[in-house]
Amino acid sequence: MLRWLRALPLLCPVFASAQNLALSNGSLLVSAGTTLSVDGALTFLIAPGAGVVNHGRIDLGTQANLVEQPGAPITGDGIEEATWPVAAPLNSEEPGSLGLTLTTAYADGGLRVERGHVPRTAWNGMEGIGRWYRVSVPSTTMATLDAVLHFDATELNAIMPSALAVFSGPTATGAWAATTTLLDAPAQTLSASAPAPDVFITAFDLDAANGLTFGEPDSWSCWPRIIEEVCWIGIPQGAALRDAVLFDVSGRVVEQFAFTEAIGVKSITIPALRSGAYVLRLNGGERSFTLIKP
Repeated sequence: MLRWLRALPLLCPVFASAQNLALSNGSLLVSAGTTLSVDGALTFLIAPGAGVVNHGRIDLGTQANLVEQPGAPITGDGIEEATWPVAAPLNSEEPGSLGLTLTTAYADGGLRVERGHVPRTAWNGMEGIGRWYRVSVPSTTMATLDAVLHFDATELNAIMPSALAVFSGPTATGAWAATTTLLDAPAQTLSASAPAPDVFITAFDLDAANGLTFGEPDSWSCWPRIIEEVCWIGIPQGAALRDAVLFDVSGRVVEQFAFTEAIGVKSITIPALRSGAYVLRLNGGERSFTLIKP
């Protein structure tokens, strides 16, 4: 069954049977503030030549699945969502066929996947791909996720697939943390692990999101200098990061970090701080940076 909450324009034929709902051609616009709910075990097929622009919400429930054509995914600033109905662990399951395949030991039921299309933004203003997900559950869990993110070539936002990495964060705005990622270019998938839900997942150009395109390879760097939860240290070629110490303006040690000869780029998690200025000293004073907590 197809249910409409508030009116939305239909500019194309829609054909429904007991098990299939097909958008045959033309376009379907889901307006802002509108929810399109699909009840039951239906397959919502967007046929070649048809298109969906979603500025509202498409709710696939617990049984419906979405079939999009390569090169013509749903667009817009709305959300598509699906709920996994089974109170059991997920093993390579793709709720709603929304393009996120999940494996997790979480087994209490009610796991929800939401998908959006507006690119997320890294700390330095760099945009990611035009696809992001939120995975949430109704109860607390420490179970991790193994996720396979399926992307469309039209969503890459001028990023080369070989540069992509999966990033996860606690909110839709981050702070984003990179995850070791396996790319399958022919299948257009990115595989990675993520923390326990509630978690947001997307993909960025790894170097651009880590600021490597802006730094100097032969000098120390640190970003962002206005800090929230995470900052990154760029380590010069041929050097290694052994330790970092965070001081307040009175010279009191706030936090100490030890590393095993870290190279390249290293992230550090900043503790909860009062507003003000701080000094981050690297390798016993080899380099220092002033950081600001707003």
